Amino acid sequence: MDIIEKQTRTRFHDLLTGVVAQSNSTGSEASKLAALFKSDMDTMLIEKSGMTPLIPGLTRINRITDMNGVMNEVIARYRSGFIELSPMMVFYASPDPVNNDIEIVSFGQGGMGLPTKTFYLDMDSTSVGIRKKYLDYLTTLLKLTGAAADKTPSLATDILKLETKLARNSRTPEQNRDVAKSLNYYTFDSLQKSFPGFSWKSFFDKLGISKKRINIDQPEFFNSLDSAIASTPVETWKYYLKVKLATNAAPYLSSPFAKAHFEFYSKTLFGSKEMRPRWEKVISNIDQYMGDPLGKL
Repeated sequence: MDIIEKQTRTRFHDLLTGVVAQSNSTGSEASKLAALFKSDMDTMLIEKSGMTPLIPGLTRINRITDMNGVMNEVIARYRSGFIELSPMMVFYASPDPVNNDIEIVSFGQGGMGLPTKTFYLDMDSTSVGIRKKYLDYLTTLLKLTGAAADKTPSLATDILKLETKLARNSRTPEQNRDVAKSLNYYTFDSLQKSFPGFSWKSFFDKLGISKKRINIDQPEFFNSLDSAIASTPVETWKYYLKVKLATNAAPYLSSPFAKAHFEFYSKTLFGSKEMRPRWEKVISNIDQYMGDPLGKL
């Protein structure tokens, strides 16, 4: 973290501490900021709660009985807006590179817990070692979210195999720099015909997405996704969704979740030596989700 960023976060911390201490009108931006900061900093309650914040999502996933249920959970995850490691894929809206006056919706490769396809496929000692540690991480999260301890190693292996299917036809960061190859326009009908495994109609309708202009960044990846949807058991998808749910929330949950997330995503992948103070993570979270009110302080 550079000096200016650290100074900015320290300033936000001081401002938020002041907002918590003052009297705020019910429903005001200040009261919402105070409530979020106070709850995120209540470490005693967080440690006591354990996996409790995940229970609504885990309960939904436990009730899934078929692929329609899996698709509905994927849609629900996107509707929540709290997405860092997106399930199955990513999507976003942006100006059309060909005509900036038109906004298009684009879909791209995603749904993988490792940064790039090489981590899944390369056989050098570094990649193999990272996959081993990723399996350890998946095993830990599965245990923390209630899976039977004796089943977690095989469940983790199944999740890795699923993500490897997705990785095989994903592109490397270097390949993704070729903008022309990322422009692949589809009508809604051609999208459904090209990749029939995904529930496109439900996805567009439930999220209120326009069907007028659609782009697929990596069509070959969506062929792999279609294949994975057809060939992967529903139970594996359910545990995959549980891990994605827990991974997104882990930095803000009790110590076992936060430490597991740090050990793999910060230490193993990026070489970080120590966890950031909780208040810094909280400030980043508030800046991401309530940046405008925070900037008004």
